[in-house]
Amino acid sequence: MSPIPELSQYRLSIDLFDRALLDLLAERARMARGCSVCVSDRGMIWHGMGHNREAMARGLSAPFLEQFGGLLDQMGSWQVPSPLTGLVLDDLLGSLEVLDRTILMILSERFKVVRRIGALKRANDMAPLDPRRWHSLLSERLDKGEVLGLDRDWTRQLFEAIHDYALHLES
Repeated sequence: MSPIPELSQYRLSIDLFDRALLDLLAERARMARGCSVCVSDRGMIWHGMGHNREAMARGLSAPFLEQFGGLLDQMGSWQVPSPLTGLVLDDLLGSLEVLDRTILMILSERFKVVRRIGALKRANDMAPLDPRRWHSLLSERLDKGEVLGLDRDWTRQLFEAIHDYALHLES
């Protein structure tokens, strides 16, 4: 427990954002398995739909979005349990578009909280990195991702990218 109550509340928000993010990513992986064009053309689809522009307007950096998008592209090679059947391509594309926008919005809101945490840590002379919290958080996220059927190595890469970006924002 942090000696600063506000920090504890912000950390709770981060935990909730991450749980929602993992749930959405698991659903996205399941849907993407049923739609190979959805996976192979993710970059073009995001560009055409304005996802990157919208995400950057919400404060996500282009390098982070590129790294995050690359991780999403890896989902196409997974063997995901219970692939969707009976949905037409337009249904899958529409659902994936909604999922992608929601995922980007959650990341944007998560990083707004990270910026507040950074300001609070600076005001209280605290280091941006709390190694004990990071290792605990990562372990929890890896376990949750595994339960949801997400590849453990992929989940680690995802949260390392999120963590690196968060440290950049906090510094």
